Amino acid sequence: MMHSPVRLPDSVDHDCHLCLRVARAPAKQLPADWLLLASEGAIAIVCDDCAPAAKTAALAPILYALVPIISAYVSPAEDGLNMDPQSRLWDHLGVDAIDRVAIALECEDRFGIAISDAEAGQAETVGDLAELIFAKRNLAAVSAEI
Repeated sequence: MMHSPVRLPDSVDHDCHLCLRVARAPAKQLPADWLLLASEGAIAIVCDDCAPAAKTAALAPILYALVPIISAYVSPAEDGLNMDPQSRLWDHLGVDAIDRVAIALECEDRFGIAISDAEAGQAETVGDLAELIFAKRNLAAVSAEI
Protein backbone atom coordinates (compact mmCIF):
# COMPACT_ATOMS: atom_id res chain seq x y z
CA MET A 1 0.00 0.00 0.00
CA MET A 2 1.43 3.32 -1.09
CA HIS A 3 0.98 6.50 0.89
CA SER A 4 0.85 9.85 -0.76
CA PRO A 5 3.36 12.38 0.56
CA VAL A 6 2.16 14.83 3.18
CA ARG A 7 1.71 18.29 1.71
CA LEU A 8 2.63 21.13 4.00
CA PRO A 9 0.47 24.25 3.84
CA ASP A 10 1.61 26.98 1.48
CA SER A 11 0.45 29.61 3.94
CA VAL A 12 -0.27 29.81 7.63
CA ASP A 13 -2.28 32.05 9.94
CA HIS A 14 -0.37 34.40 12.25
CA ASP A 15 -2.02 36.05 15.22
CA CYS A 16 -0.85 39.24 16.87
CA HIS A 17 0.22 38.67 20.47
CA LEU A 18 -1.20 42.06 21.47
CA CYS A 19 -4.56 42.50 19.72
CA LEU A 20 -5.08 38.89 18.53
CA ARG A 21 -5.71 39.98 14.94
CA VAL A 22 -5.15 37.13 12.48
CA ALA A 23 -3.54 37.37 9.05
CA ARG A 24 -2.45 34.76 6.53
CA ALA A 25 1.04 34.74 5.02
CA PRO A 26 3.28 32.31 3.14
CA ALA A 27 4.89 29.66 5.33
CA LYS A 28 7.98 30.92 7.18
CA GLN A 29 7.07 34.54 6.43
CA LEU A 30 5.23 37.19 8.38
CA PRO A 31 2.51 39.32 6.86
CA ALA A 32 3.81 42.62 5.45
CA ASP A 33 4.82 45.17 8.10
CA TRP A 34 4.34 42.74 10.97
CA LEU A 35 7.12 42.56 13.55
CA LEU A 36 8.83 39.59 15.14
CA LEU A 37 9.76 40.94 18.55
CA ALA A 38 12.20 39.16 20.87
CA SER A 39 11.95 40.21 24.49
CA GLU A 40 12.80 38.60 27.81
CA GLY A 41 13.57 35.25 26.21
CA ALA A 42 10.23 35.09 24.39
CA ILE A 43 9.33 35.83 20.79
CA ALA A 44 6.10 37.60 19.93
CA ILE A 45 4.47 38.28 16.59
CA VAL A 46 3.03 41.79 16.46
CA CYS A 47 0.69 43.09 13.74
CA ASP A 48 1.28 46.23 11.71
CA ASP A 49 -1.21 48.17 13.85
CA CYS A 50 0.49 47.23 17.14
CA ALA A 51 4.10 47.21 15.86
CA PRO A 52 4.89 50.95 16.31
CA ALA A 53 3.86 50.97 19.98
CA ALA A 54 5.54 47.61 20.64
CA LYS A 55 8.76 48.78 19.01
CA THR A 56 8.71 52.07 20.96
CA ALA A 57 8.31 50.10 24.19
CA ALA A 58 11.20 47.80 23.21
CA LEU A 59 13.45 50.78 22.32
CA ALA A 60 12.86 52.63 25.62
CA PRO A 61 15.23 50.55 27.80
CA ILE A 62 17.87 50.62 25.05
CA LEU A 63 17.69 54.43 24.85
CA TYR A 64 17.84 54.63 28.66
CA ALA A 65 21.00 52.47 28.69
CA LEU A 66 22.60 54.54 25.90
CA VAL A 67 22.45 57.83 27.81
CA PRO A 68 25.35 57.12 30.22
CA ILE A 69 27.38 55.41 27.48
CA ILE A 70 27.13 58.37 25.09
CA SER A 71 27.34 61.00 27.86
CA ALA A 72 30.85 59.80 28.69
CA TYR A 73 31.94 60.97 25.21
CA VAL A 74 29.96 64.20 24.92
CA SER A 75 32.16 67.29 24.95
CA PRO A 76 31.74 69.43 28.09
CA ALA A 77 30.41 72.33 26.01
CA GLU A 78 27.52 70.17 24.79
CA ASP A 79 24.50 69.36 26.94
CA GLY A 80 24.25 65.58 27.23
CA LEU A 81 21.31 65.93 29.61
CA ASN A 82 19.12 67.08 26.72
CA MET A 83 19.90 63.95 24.71
CA ASP A 84 16.92 62.43 22.89
CA PRO A 85 16.49 59.94 20.02
CA GLN A 86 16.75 62.75 17.45
CA SER A 87 20.02 64.10 18.90
CA ARG A 88 22.65 63.98 16.19
CA LEU A 89 25.83 62.31 17.37
CA TRP A 90 28.13 64.46 15.21
CA ASP A 91 26.48 67.87 15.20
CA HIS A 92 24.48 68.17 18.41
CA LEU A 93 26.53 66.02 20.78
CA GLY A 94 29.99 66.62 19.35
CA VAL A 95 30.96 62.93 19.09
CA ASP A 96 33.93 62.37 16.76
CA ALA A 97 34.86 59.28 14.72
CA ILE A 98 37.08 57.81 17.44
CA ASP A 99 34.33 58.34 20.03
CA ARG A 100 31.86 56.54 17.75
CA VAL A 101 34.10 53.46 17.71
CA ALA A 102 34.47 53.62 21.49
CA ILE A 103 30.69 53.99 21.92
CA ALA A 104 30.14 51.03 19.58
CA LEU A 105 32.56 48.90 21.63
CA GLU A 106 30.78 49.81 24.86
CA CYS A 107 27.43 48.98 23.24
CA GLU A 108 28.80 45.62 22.14
CA ASP A 109 29.77 44.84 25.73
CA ARG A 110 26.56 46.19 27.26
CA PHE A 111 24.12 44.58 24.82
CA GLY A 112 26.04 41.44 23.80
CA ILE A 113 26.08 42.22 20.08
CA ALA A 114 28.67 42.98 17.38
CA ILE A 115 28.69 46.37 15.66
CA SER A 116 30.95 46.92 12.67
CA ASP A 117 32.78 50.21 12.13
CA ALA A 118 30.59 50.82 9.07
CA GLU A 119 27.40 50.30 11.08
CA ALA A 120 28.66 52.62 13.81
CA GLY A 121 29.45 55.23 11.17
CA GLN A 122 25.95 55.03 9.71
CA ALA A 123 24.28 55.81 13.04
CA GLU A 124 23.63 59.53 12.68
CA THR A 125 21.43 59.95 15.77
CA VAL A 126 21.01 58.40 19.19
CA GLY A 127 17.78 56.85 17.84
CA ASP A 128 19.66 55.32 14.89
CA LEU A 129 22.07 53.66 17.32
CA ALA A 130 19.16 52.38 19.44
CA GLU A 131 17.45 51.00 16.29
CA LEU A 132 20.67 49.23 15.29
CA ILE A 133 21.00 47.65 18.74
CA PHE A 134 17.31 46.67 18.71
CA ALA A 135 17.64 45.03 15.31
CA LYS A 136 20.81 43.13 16.22
CA ARG A 137 19.42 41.90 19.56
CA ASN A 138 16.16 40.92 17.92
CA LEU A 139 17.93 39.04 15.12
CA ALA A 140 20.20 37.23 17.59
CA ALA A 141 17.27 36.17 19.78
CA VAL A 142 15.15 35.01 16.83
CA SER A 143 18.11 33.15 15.27
CA ALA A 144 18.74 31.35 18.55
CA GLU A 145 15.10 30.20 18.65
CA ILE A 146 15.03 28.83 15.09
